[in-house]
Amino acid sequence: MIQGKVRTVVLKILKELLQYQSEMFMPYAELTILRLLEFEKDTDKEVCTCGFVSTQTLLAVTSQVARLVNIAVVERRKNPNLNY
Repeated sequence: MIQGKVRTVVLKILKELLQYQSEMFMPYAELTILRLLEFEKDTDKEVCTCGFVSTQTLLAVTSQVARLVNIAVVERRKNPNLNY
């Protein structure tokens, strides 16, 4: 229970960073999005929601990265053992 709240707070802070200092994440935006997508599989509903919102925030601030991420996600679905 407490761990879920901690993950939720971390994701909310990350969302703020992505929103106001997105340039910090540009060198590894694809990796960030793939990691955020993992939060959407969490058993805690609030963590899932925060993960989704954080992912959408990063995609909103950079459309070029969104295209690259789509490619990476498709590749990862083709080969689930692929690690980034």
